Amino acid sequence: MSSHHFVKEDQEPALIIADASAVSFEKIQELLEWSPTVIVMESSLKMVLSWGIKVDVAIVKTESITRWTSILNDQMPVKFLTYSKEDALLTACHFLLAKKQYAANLVSDLTQPLSGFLASINNRLSVVVFSKQIRWSFLSSGKFEKWLPEKSSIKIFNPDEENKIIQTQQEGIFTIERPAPFWIGTEW
Repeated sequence: MSSHHFVKEDQEPALIIADASAVSFEKIQELLEWSPTVIVMESSLKMVLSWGIKVDVAIVKTESITRWTSILNDQMPVKFLTYSKEDALLTACHFLLAKKQYAANLVSDLTQPLSGFLASINNRLSVVVFSKQIRWSFLSSGKFEKWLPEKSSIKIFNPDEENKIIQTQQEGIFTIERPAPFWIGTEW
């Protein structure tokens, strides 16, 4: 028996590649499974192009748009967004919010989740951050519940508290509840 899935445009989370070296190409391919809108920061464009991935949106500095337009000519149509003072990541997020797309997967080399980042976009965009072997999710509800195998490591980040690492004792549904929103990191 087969099942067929129809995905409406922009239903899947967009893929923002801020640092293409943060995860393996194989992991990037997993994030591309449902053909998301692919947004790439200027610093990662060369690596992403070497993978043969179609770029939908390129975020580049104002002074380098002519150069990138020429390089990406065979990828057209590509939407170019420029930034000068505003952060490139915020430019990507504002673009998605303007399109009424409220979810994104972000590939970035982070040592800690973006604590103030979601506050700056008023928590209107649901962002999952993929960095090295950790998948960071922001839980605005204050609750995490997921089936995990035994000895899974879970990292909890809350800017108001000390970071914690918890290891599950047995497989099954693991639940954490906090009075305030927090970031949780799981292996992926």
